[in-house]
Amino acid sequence: METALIISVLILGYFTIEHECQTSMCNKTNSPRNGKVNCVEDGKGNLKCYATCYRGFTFQTTSVEFRTCNQIDGSWQTGNIFPDCIDALLLKNCKTTAAPAHGTVTCAYSATDLTCTATCNTGYSFLGLPANSQLSLKCTTTNTWSDGDRFQDCVAGDGQTGTETHVSPRPPIFTGKCIDQLSACPAEGDFTACTACNQFVTCAPDGIFLTTCPPPTVWDDNKKQCSMVSSTCS
Repeated sequence: METALIISVLILGYFTIEHECQTSMCNKTNSPRNGKVNCVEDGKGNLKCYATCYRGFTFQTTSVEFRTCNQIDGSWQTGNIFPDCIDALLLKNCKTTAAPAHGTVTCAYSATDLTCTATCNTGYSFLGLPANSQLSLKCTTTNTWSDGDRFQDCVAGDGQTGTETHVSPRPPIFTGKCIDQLSACPAEGDFTACTACNQFVTCAPDGIFLTTCPPPTVWDDNKKQCSMVSSTCS
């Protein structure tokens, strides 16, 4: 009876291998942040590992991630790296942003935030920045898009010198009213200018006065201040 029990334990240990106890030719997989990995031999010379996330966390596109390794030569079919588990609230609240006009954007989730980085196409740049510069926006579960979720558009030429190519940037698009003359002022104060996203007008009894935001910021009429991105002009 005791011998049979020992044999059963050995067989069970052979076919079910925890992540910490892999002894085949396969290199160990990583444990995803906020998750765990279990590995099982399939009896056909393969080690199958699957990763799951702790409660409140998830992978970006699936609930379970799988990896398979050939135990004879130690090769992994799709690599042995598991992505980190993402806070489910982050995935719900933070969506990837749109690319700026004349540019591209890449976004990547980490365990705690979503970071999107924008780059201008050849011949374009961000206003106030040299060519080949990048802008980044970050979204977190506790503080969603602190600077808004939209990038300023790329302008033709070098954003620092204002040197332009023959391609004209599109005119600004306003979500609300813009001011171009004194009679259009709703009251005294600062308001969106009709000239460009990086400018605002100050309405006063004796006229309107145009001001340009410090580069690379743009005017946000909802916040009534110059910000990295604007919710009222694009």
